[in-house]
Amino acid sequence: CSQRMRYWQNFHMDTRDWFDLGYSFLIGGDGRVYVARGWDAEGAHTKGHNKDALAASFIGDFSRHLPTPRAIWALHRLLQCGVALGKISADYTIHGHRDAGCTSCPGDALYGYISRWANFGGRLQKYVCSPPGGNNRSVPH
Repeated sequence: CSQRMRYWQNFHMDTRDWFDLGYSFLIGGDGRVYVARGWDAEGAHTKGHNKDALAASFIGDFSRHLPTPRAIWALHRLLQCGVALGKISADYTIHGHRDAGCTSCPGDALYGYISRWANFGGRLQKYVCSPPGGNNRSVPH
């Protein structure tokens, strides 16, 4: 997982010219949570929603299979932590990347799974069908 993390970090920084990964957190199959931009820095993950959302991404392709139980548990714990720290609202909603724009992310298997969660929010009103791109070199305070 750490090699894949480094690959994505280099891609976001070197190719997209961002100061770090676009995501707030990434979650490996082993259940480890990798902090990218964290709770407080604006993300570069979902056009139209970077200022008002956090992005936790599972590492891997989940078109046909789910993340490991450890990874899913890690997401639940991360969300609980965010609520406890006051970083996210207790009545937060979960969305797949495809709920904000035209992408297959997070994969059909994972999307079907999260769509059954009680706090699943579905398609967002601000739906943008263009790649996220853009320069996001702002440094967190």
